[in-house]
Parts: sequence; C-alpha cells; structure tokens
Amino acid sequence: MINKISKVTTTLFVVTFLIAGCASSPMDPQEEIKDNMQVMRDAVIENVKDSERQQKLLSLTKSLENVLSEYNKDYRDFAIEFSQLNRIYETPRAKMEVLLDMFRDRRKAAMEEVAALHFEMVANTSEKEWKKIVKKEIEALKSVRQLPEDKLSGES
Repeated sequence: MINKISKVTTTLFVVTFLIAGCASSPMDPQEEIKDNMQVMRDAVIENVKDSERQQKLLSLTKSLENVLSEYNKDYRDFAIEFSQLNRIYETPRAKMEVLLDMFRDRRKAAMEEVAALHFEMVANTSEKEWKKIVKKEIEALKSVRQLPEDKLSGES
C-alpha cells in the first residue's frame, strides 16, 4: 500500500514539477517558493511529533527549498536568454542548441535532486504524516518555473 502511494505521489510531483508555472502569478516566484516551503515546514512541525525525525524533515525541506529556488533562477535565466536569442533572426542554430542542452542538463539534475529529497522525506514519515505533508510539497512544486512577464518582454 505504501509503495502504491509512493508511486502515485512520485508521479504526481514529477508531473507537477514538469508543467508547473504555466499560469502567471502575481507573487514573485522566489517569494512564493519560500512561502510554500514555510507552509510545508509548518505541516512537518504540526504532524511529526518525533523530534529527531521532525528535525531531519525540516532540514530536508530546507534543502528542497534551496533546490527549487536555484532551479527557478536557472529557469528564469534560461527563459530570458532564449527570448533574447529568439528575437535575433541570425542566431545560429548551434547557439540555441547549446543553450537548450545546458538547460536540459540542469533540469535533469534538479529533478534528480528533488526526487532524492522527496524519497528521503517519505522514508522519514509514516503514511498518515506524509498524507498531510505531501499536499504542501505539491504546492511548493507548483511555484517553480513561474516568470514575471516583464523579464521576458522586449522589442521584437
């Protein structure tokens, strides 16, 4: 049963991680990640009463926040550079491919880090505890990859 829940949760968070951020958000993405991770930490404190596991989970949650925040910055930088190159008619295909390959590698590394942290958090909770915490994790993942529109604006 736990394995089924873990597989469903994993699929859900990977899908969320990949498609999150399509809708615009009035809040700065970095602040939204920070706020959502604080809500997740609050859920850990509220639901995990064992102090050793609670401290471990709080540390893992902070690590997750750092990974998501860094990934979001990398995504923003990628989107801005892609937008700039895309506006230049003469941009060589090879230059775009290098940018895409670099970002693809960064995204893969971030996904691997997120998955490792996720499974470590699951391993440090009971099924009952995790059911209350996972909702907050999903909200945090949804904050990733959101860009303020002004960062992508430019002259065509």
